[in-house]
Amino acid sequence: MTIVDYLQHIQSDLMGTTWDNLREKVIQMPKVSIETRASKGIKDEPDMLSILAQVTAIKNKIVGSKSDLNQLIDSFFRFDQANWQKIQRATDELVRTLIVVTQTFRVTFAQSKRENKLVDFPDLGALALQILADEPTRKTVNGQFIEILVDEYQDINQLQET
Repeated sequence: MTIVDYLQHIQSDLMGTTWDNLREKVIQMPKVSIETRASKGIKDEPDMLSILAQVTAIKNKIVGSKSDLNQLIDSFFRFDQANWQKIQRATDELVRTLIVVTQTFRVTFAQSKRENKLVDFPDLGALALQILADEPTRKTVNGQFIEILVDEYQDINQLQET
């Protein structure tokens, strides 16, 4: 069975299997070797040596890919299903805590800026939009300027896009 056949076999078994069964199949994947040693007859033929050099280069790429695949397997399939579930529960708890801390920081930071009459860069954009939302102000500004340049414009920033 070739490595491709084996991977196709694993793929067909993916549905309805457990993590541990998949992990075991991937870990037990057969090892494949590729030989590119030149026989004496090949060494005497310049054209064959060129082909051998190309085949060797391809082999080296495959070996590198196999090494990358083995590293992926080692890291991705390091843990069985029970351990992955423990890690996921611990990560879930950490993420929930991070969300609470971030929300608390945002509220506290906004409150501190208001109390100290301070603004940061995102506030400046929001305030500019509020000012321009006023119809008489917008007409006044619109009549004074042909274009307004926004320095450091980012097309991923909805406020600047507005």
